[in-house]
Parts: sequence; structure tokens; C-alpha cells
Amino acid sequence: MILDQAIAEVQQIAGWRSDKVPQITNALSYAQTEREKPNRTYPWFLRKTNDQAIVTYFGQMQYPIPSDYIEDTEELAGNLYIYLMSSPGPGPSTQQVLLGADGAVLLGADGAVLLSGGGSVSPPNPPGAPNSRTVFLKKQSFEHAQQRYFGEWPYVYYNPAGILYDTGSEIGPGVPRDYYLGDTFVLLYPPPDGIYFISWRYWAQDAPQALGQENKWLKNAPWVLIGDAATKICADLQYAGGMTTAQGIAKTAEENLFRATINRGEAGRRRKMGSRL
Repeated sequence: MILDQAIAEVQQIAGWRSDKVPQITNALSYAQTEREKPNRTYPWFLRKTNDQAIVTYFGQMQYPIPSDYIEDTEELAGNLYIYLMSSPGPGPSTQQVLLGADGAVLLGADGAVLLSGGGSVSPPNPPGAPNSRTVFLKKQSFEHAQQRYFGEWPYVYYNPAGILYDTGSEIGPGVPRDYYLGDTFVLLYPPPDGIYFISWRYWAQDAPQALGQENKWLKNAPWVLIGDAATKICADLQYAGGMTTAQGIAKTAEENLFRATINRGEAGRRRKMGSRL
């Protein structure tokens, strides 16, 4: 369903209207935004695997979170991982890797990492190819990761000369094995010793709605957004009958979407008493 049809459906619920197009468009967009906020039950079509979510280079620990990131898909582990055969690996040095204005590694049309001097480096397998040994990164607290990889402050009452510059306990660089997830960034531990394509499985925001186009929400669960938007519009218009209809549509559509999401994850699995979900 394209956005134009969704607008028409809201107009019909709101009393067969032909106006309020800007307000309905905003209400549909607002409904999508609310459904994509953190700590919600997300539909299956928002699950994403980004095989170039992070492209590391030598010595750089901090990288930005993907712009469409909501939260991780798995509660415990397995969200960030590296296919070793899909990454160039150790080297080259920081000075050899070309970076964009945002600090991200520049890639060629074929996915190769561009180097200064006109060269490039490619892994044996393309990014995301699973036929490889895989390193799963473990999520850590900032305190634990810092102390594990850079040592714990050993002195209590005094500061020996030169201690502020002591890096004797530092570990690395190497293949990233742990990470800390900040508000807008990720810290990798140990610091990378080269170029690695880090895959990331997470719940991702859908593309914005646009006239004449169909995003994932409008393709897979349009009546969820239509019901939410119509409820708001009818409330603004103080149209009680339309509100009742819209709330019923939203409730049914949400239940159907929830069942579809659960079924996609559970279909084909055999359960027995005491088995792990």
C-alpha cells in the first residue's frame, strides 16, 4: 500500500473526508516513529543485518552507531560479529586508509577499502559471506572493558613519578573481541590491528514515508499505522464514532502483526518440557 492510499483510508475512517492531507501525513509518520521507539515489541520486518555496520582501521577504537539503529535484536549476545575471511585483516596503517568527512572508511564500488596512493584492499570473501570462522564480540560495561584491556589503577594513596603515563598493562592491538555500547558510539576492545568488517544484527528504523511510495510498514502492516493515525485525527476532530472504529482497526492489526512476528521465529521448532526458548 502506498502512502496515498493510506491517507485515503484515514480520510474514510474520519468521516469520508477529502481534506486534512498534511495532518494525516504527519499522523502516519508520527505513528511509525512511535512504533520504532526503544523497548518495544518490533515486527519481523524491522530486523536487520548490516554486514558493514562498522569498518575498522588500525588503532581506532570508537565508531558511530548506525543511523537507523534502534536496539539489538538479541538480548544476550551474538549481535556483533566478524567473519574473518570477509575482512582484510591486520594492517595497513592508519595513514594508508582513506576516510570520509564523517571519519568513516571509504569503500569502492566493489566493497574494497580504498587506500592512499590509489590502491585498495579486499578480503578473500565478500562482506557477509558466512563460510568463515566467526568472532562474536561480547558486550561489556565501560569500567570492565577499560580495566581488562588497559589495567586497573594500582595505587591508593600516592602517584609515583611517571605513573600517569604507565601503559604497561595495555593489551593489543588485535582482532576486536569485546565492545562497549555508548549512547551514540561503540568502543572496540582491543583496538583493531587492521581492517575488519563488523556485522551487526539490530532492529532498524524503516525508511520515511513518501507520497507514491511504499516502505516496509506500508507493505507489511499498513493498518497498524492507519489505525494509529486515524485515532489521532478523529480525536483532534472530536469524532467519537471514527475514534472507536480506528481503535478497533489498530487493535486487530497489532494483534495480527504480533502473531506473525512470533510465528516467524517459532515456526519449525519442536518444543519439549524444559527446553530453552
